[in-house]
Amino acid sequence: MKKPLISIIIPCYNASKYIENTLQSVLNQTYLDWECIVINDGSKDNSLQLISNFINGNNKFKLINQTNKGLSVTRNLGIELAQGDYIYFLDADDKITSNCLDSFIKHIDDETEIIVGKTATVKNNKYESVLAHPCEGHWQVLNNDLSGLIRTIEKYLTPVAQNRLYKKYFIEKHNLKFLSDIIHEDELWFFETNYFANKIVYINNTTYEYLTDNEESITNKIIDKNLLDVLIIIKTIYNKYYIKMSDDYKKNIIGFYILYLIKNTLDKVLTHDKKFSVDAKENMTKTFTHINIHINKVNFKYIDYLYYKMINQLKNDDLVTIKLKFFKNPVNSIRKKYKLIINSLIFKK
Repeated sequence: MKKPLISIIIPCYNASKYIENTLQSVLNQTYLDWECIVINDGSKDNSLQLISNFINGNNKFKLINQTNKGLSVTRNLGIELAQGDYIYFLDADDKITSNCLDSFIKHIDDETEIIVGKTATVKNNKYESVLAHPCEGHWQVLNNDLSGLIRTIEKYLTPVAQNRLYKKYFIEKHNLKFLSDIIHEDELWFFETNYFANKIVYINNTTYEYLTDNEESITNKIIDKNLLDVLIIIKTIYNKYYIKMSDDYKKNIIGFYILYLIKNTLDKVLTHDKKFSVDAKENMTKTFTHINIHINKVNFKYIDYLYYKMINQLKNDDLVTIKLKFFKNPVNSIRKKYKLIINSLIFKK
């Protein structure tokens, strides 16, 4: 058989309520040069049977059945098995629009390593919103200055792996893999792919439908492991990239990204304080205290610089103090701006 251009990878764990709709959205593609690798990751429901019935001899789909190994290991296996020149991750409870792949292939060229579509959030089968790109409309990034990471931080976007078309050669060249045995693995994958990519294209097409009302999804569960695994990601980026970086410009951007993850973590912990154990929260404050970051304003707005300077100092305090002083970006009110200025004076040293 002719090698397909695109390999769609769908890890599936207990997604019996959604998997048929997900697979149907793949089958509905107007672009036809694809394969779909569906990996049943030890589901305890009847997902495996539903997938088998749906595929029913269609050789564009490949079904792999394994004992439960987690999302990271499953995605990594999908990358190894993929025959396509490009890889696309699709979650088993989401869908892609019928023109999804058609929208992507129009922007393929020799230099582009990642192409990003727009994602719609869906609840009760209705669009709630379309998640913003780092820039309005179609945006092409020659990423030597890490513009993709900068815009992500400035626009407060969620680091995710799905709804992106990755050149497989790019993934193999940099030996990129999802970190095993953790959840929230996307935060590290997102950083590394955006760090190494030379050219990223953001297209002005909605190509992905993200289901927000799946109560069983990992993102809707809050347990200690959520917090502890994010700390592993933060420490990995700090030790593997920030400390070893000799380029002052890149080190500064990496520092901002780490503080961005710390900000998101503090927000989650303060919002859901009672759902985390005392030990997990103490682990967090101890981890943050040992992370020593220096940032400067280069390529960031001054108000963003002040905000992350505040986060950089605030992370060293106890949770009671953090709760009194912390607020989420953006700085969109007089009260927040006043609080930021006061904190920046306190943290002047």
